[in-house]
Amino acid sequence: MKKSSVLLISFFVVGIAIISVMVVMYPPNSTIRTDSAFPSKSNSQNYGQTVKIIVDVKERLENSNILPLVITQVISVDPSVSEIKTVGFLPTNYGHREENGTRFDRDITILEKQFLFNVTDESGKPAIDGSRLSGGGFFVRDGLGGSMARCGDEYTLVEILYGNMVTLPIYNGTSTIFASASTVGITPEENGEYYLRFASFYDNEIKLPQKSQIVFEQTSDCVVDEANNVHGKLDEVIFRLFS
Repeated sequence: MKKSSVLLISFFVVGIAIISVMVVMYPPNSTIRTDSAFPSKSNSQNYGQTVKIIVDVKERLENSNILPLVITQVISVDPSVSEIKTVGFLPTNYGHREENGTRFDRDITILEKQFLFNVTDESGKPAIDGSRLSGGGFFVRDGLGGSMARCGDEYTLVEILYGNMVTLPIYNGTSTIFASASTVGITPEENGEYYLRFASFYDNEIKLPQKSQIVFEQTSDCVVDEANNVHGKLDEVIFRLFS
């Protein structure tokens, strides 16, 4: 991953309005913005409450060893809520952050063509109210945010990675929102093993391809900001694919 990638994604809302999403992803060796502007768990009254993050590792792309990741933010909302806030979390496979702010990737690649952005309700129907979007679409600004966390019994330093938060109008009466995005995939080590390391402020559910053999898996509790009761989870899994 040596250059920035610009993804243009289009999907339909109620078969009429076309929503265009511009997502700008920067390579892992770019400078990261590290601050405390992470998604708040206290915004449930106005924007819904994120209950978990699902990381779905898909089957290999054709003629490739890349496994796309579909990362879904599951948000519980009161029927009166008219807007949600979504934020795209990224695997910590992006590596560690050096003192000068640069990053180094590990076994991860930006998906040039196989990408996805989709927001649906509990019945699988489109949830974005396109009539309330200015110009019929919205723009996701470039940027990569990070919050440092201490995870596990040894308090290992981990950086929870996420993009800029986006506010989207939804149809009233919805109880659960699934905001899914796929912009990256993982590649195997030289020994054929895939390594996934994912952290967020919520419980994470990791889904592996059907023909997977788990070599190692571990879930650790994380402390982000003890004073303000901000915690998270780190999930690590190493697996192989068998035919």
